[in-house]
Amino acid sequence: MTRKYVNEIQNAASLFREFGVRGGLKRRAAVREKVERKRREDYRRPLSFAPESEQNWSARRINTLYQAMDFAQAYLEVGLFTGMTFQDVQLPTRVGVDPAPKFSLADLPKGVSVHAVTSDEYFAANPDANFDLVFLDGLHTFRQTYTDLINALCTCPDGPILIDDTVPSDEVSAIPDQEESRRERSRRGWSGSPWHGDVFKVILCVHDAHPELSVRTIDDGSGNPQSVVWRSDMDVLPQAVGESVLAQYDDVQFSEVFKDGTPLAFAACDEAAAIAAVLLDVAPRFAR
Repeated sequence: MTRKYVNEIQNAASLFREFGVRGGLKRRAAVREKVERKRREDYRRPLSFAPESEQNWSARRINTLYQAMDFAQAYLEVGLFTGMTFQDVQLPTRVGVDPAPKFSLADLPKGVSVHAVTSDEYFAANPDANFDLVFLDGLHTFRQTYTDLINALCTCPDGPILIDDTVPSDEVSAIPDQEESRRERSRRGWSGSPWHGDVFKVILCVHDAHPELSVRTIDDGSGNPQSVVWRSDMDVLPQAVGESVLAQYDDVQFSEVFKDGTPLAFAACDEAAAIAAVLLDVAPRFAR
């Protein structure tokens, strides 16, 4: 037995004598702090933006989940745009997918890679990819986001999937085509340019057709409404529903779904409650 392992055993025994069961917890916390310190030293943003702000709610939520997931390492983001969220996520391995990212891909930091392809192309070419946390913010349409979710659940079987834009601000922001949404808003003389598409239908489908999944929707004014989806029944591998099921949602309208506010199917709550619900199931899977 090497001296290194002798020292480990002696240290563990000393902690147990001094703290009992809590000694193991203290040692685990010390090890995690050491790892986190090393990650902070190695971390570098891929873009030259200002430091993370309170306005970057997506990164805040992702990082809060990550910080409670011991040994989580890999992150996938679908839909990068200018990379504002991607740059502030703290997981050591970050993979971005966007057919036309709005930032330079030169000189990316260690552990960061960007694939300038569609999400369908990425998942097809990387069937064995494995992630601990995923953020979906790609094409704001029901069909594509649902496909991305099923693919993400295959590559991220243990961790949570954060989905952006699941609660439209009004019926115009829920129009799936962005240019059509902008034209209609202008025609009505409405200010602003919010656009969420019909991603909200994904949550309806998850509620109706996927009992093996759980969902919480953050809808408390702390940032853009988003939903977190995760596997609550680990004995069932999520499978995509058929065309006949998807077709049932094609003509569903914002006005009928949200006529009385955010529906119960979305399990709407504040940010802290949503994250707590996710971690109750997910955190133990990363406590190895």
